[in-house]
Amino acid sequence: MPNFHGVMLNKNEIFLSSCTWDSDGHLKAGQNIYEHYRSNVSDIHKVKVALFRRWFDYGRYNSPNKSKKDNLEFDSDSFSV
Repeated sequence: MPNFHGVMLNKNEIFLSSCTWDSDGHLKAGQNIYEHYRSNVSDIHKVKVALFRRWFDYGRYNSPNKSKKDNLEFDSDSFSV
């Protein structure tokens, strides 16, 4: 599991934060600071958005619940900078 989580507003904009473990072994996420990334700002922003998108593309493509009518393809230009 990645140690990042976030919210994608559209294909080019995300709010990203990190997860941490507390002393009791519980995963904590909501109280951490969120960073705002837009793919049209800089190369690092573009890469962060692309990585976030690819994580969900991968999960959807490899899901055991994927139906035969799903024709999801990977976005091959996601990592281009």
